[in-house]
Amino acid sequence: MPLFLLPPPRKFQVSSTQNWSSALVNVLWGFTNLVIGYLLLARVGIFELRRWRHVIVAGVGALLMAVMLRRGFGRFYGGL
Repeated sequence: MPLFLLPPPRKFQVSSTQNWSSALVNVLWGFTNLVIGYLLLARVGIFELRRWRHVIVAGVGALLMAVMLRRGFGRFYGGL
């Protein structure tokens, strides 16, 4: 088959021989994200856990990001 008729390769294509990460790796990655998120919220700028407005804005932002990521990755894992 001529090269120009082949579809272009995908950048983030998972090969059939590649394994998924283990549960331990997922937990460590999530904990690292939690620590970095805390450092960004609490140490960069002004963020007080005792102020409801700060907590609500951070929570709504995290919820919106989670929904957007779910929509983006849901196509690959059988969701919407």
